Formats: sequence, C-alpha cells, structure tokens
Amino acid sequence: MKLTESAKRLLVSMQLKADLSLKEVAQLLNCREHTARRAAAEIERSGFFIRKASLNLSRLGYTEYNLYLSFNSDNLSQRDRIISSLAGMRGVKWVLEVTSGFDLLVGFAARSPSEVTAFFEEIYESNGGFLLAKTVLAVVSYHYYGRRYLVTANVEGRSLDAEDTGTAGSVDEIDHKILRGLTHIGYQSIAQLERKLRIPASTIRLRIQKLSRLGIIVGMTYNLARIPPGLHVYRVHIYTRGGARCLLANLKKFARSDPSVVYIVKTLGPWDFELQYETLDPACMPQLGRKLVQAIGEQLLKVNILPVAGISKAAAYPF
Repeated sequence: MKLTESAKRLLVSMQLKADLSLKEVAQLLNCREHTARRAAAEIERSGFFIRKASLNLSRLGYTEYNLYLSFNSDNLSQRDRIISSLAGMRGVKWVLEVTSGFDLLVGFAARSPSEVTAFFEEIYESNGGFLLAKTVLAVVSYHYYGRRYLVTANVEGRSLDAEDTGTAGSVDEIDHKILRGLTHIGYQSIAQLERKLRIPASTIRLRIQKLSRLGIIVGMTYNLARIPPGLHVYRVHIYTRGGARCLLANLKKFARSDPSVVYIVKTLGPWDFELQYETLDPACMPQLGRKLVQAIGEQLLKVNILPVAGISKAAAYPF
C-alpha cells in the first residue's frame, strides 16, 4: 500500500474520529500542523479512503440487510451492467464484489420486508432474469474498529457501535441533505458542505449535534472507497451453536486483540456473525479458523471465508 508512514499514522489516529481538526491531529501525533496537513492531502489524493459519517439507520426507521446475490451469467459486460444498476437503486448503501459461491454483497436499507421483496423483483425484471440465487440477512448490530493493521505499533481496540433499536428520531429535509453530504464520497469539511448545500455552517454544526444526540450519526470515520494494491479483504461468515449472549462479547474481545478485524456484524439469517478481515499478508488466513475456535470455543460450528474482489459503491446514506 503506497502511503507514507505519516499518512498511515494519521489514518489510524483519525479512523474513529475523522472530524478532528488538523491542529488536534498534530497534537495527537506530536507533529507539526503542516506535517498533518501533508499527510491528510496524501490520503485524499490516494483515492483509496474516504471520510464520511457512520450512521445508525435504525434510528430513522430502517432495517439494514446484507444481501448476497448470485447470477447465472459469466458475461462481464452483463455483470458490469447489473452492478451499475444496483449502485443507482434507492436503498443500496454499498456494493462489494465477492467470490466463493456469490457474486455480489449488497448493503440495503428498508422500512419493511416488502421493500426487500420489491428490490429483488426489480433486479430480476431489469436484468433479464439473470438473478440465480439470493441469501438475506438482517443486520442486528455492527461494530467498527478501523484499520489498525496499517501501523506496527499497538493500537487500542476501540469501536464505533450501532444496534437496530427499532426506534426512530424526527428529522426534516435539511437533516437529510446534511446526512447525504456527510456520507458522500467527496465530503471534505463543513466549509465545503456550506458551499455545496447552501446551508450556513452554524446550522450544519447544530444539526450534526442533534443527529448525534439522536444516535443517527454514530461518528465520523475514514473508510475504504476502493481496495489498494497489496491489501487483501475478506468477508468471514461465522456459524454458531445456539445464541449465547457471550458470543458477541467473545468476538469483540478477539477483535480488540487482532488489528485485522475491521468490522463485526451481528446478523439474523443463515449465519450469526460476519467479520470484515483485512490483511497485507494473505498467508495468515489459514490461521484465522484456529483463532476463532480459541475465541468462541465449542459453540463455533463453521467458518466460511469469502475474498472481496472490489468495491463498486461505498455510500452510507442511500436516500
């Protein structure tokens, strides 16, 4: 991954608090402000990482789903057309290209199961019946740890957490505009949002505070926009026996100790948890199953590892 050590240090220090000012970052890293500015500019230029708000859409009345899709076509142009149509559909948060039994993983948000059914019907009808199979999981909670593997120093395994609470806050069109701006791939600063949205910066700051109090905005993060050369990304499905409360706690403990764990997602569906696991050394992957056995114990039934080949959409507010 072609980032300087300064850029990697800044990325790791800001991964869960990307709204820090450059002055605050310089103090945190014990460096000059112009050094922090240079590192931030390097990250932006790379195009691999984006700064955006992490949202809990359940606070807006939505349930989030992970949808795994398979298509009965090896035609690359047809595949690209399907991905393009998915990326533009309302409710689609992100699209990952995966392998090992599936073609795509789609993050989707809906207010009711009927919207999920309508989504599949639209895919089938608009893509000539190429949809072969689908697997649907509801997201119960997610826990984001950032990319601590970028630096060799030990980094505390803190997380941003969001849980489907089933409760909704009250928002208006100005709030929606701000949420769209904060999760857009080109977001840089509140000053930029002020110019783009034509909303005073003071109003934007007050609305962000309100949305944070309501639990809609969980935090500001740096996240992947596309996969850099040399980085290997995997989606790990964890099947467990029963539903003991300790399972999530054990996985969180594992994530705090393993910097390659970027996300834990608790799901309701064919498997119980998903990890996003990222590493610069794919030779470590055969050891992951053994590590999970140690973390979960006899309640672990099976682990399935899917390599992620690409990111086709990376927005977080699809409305």
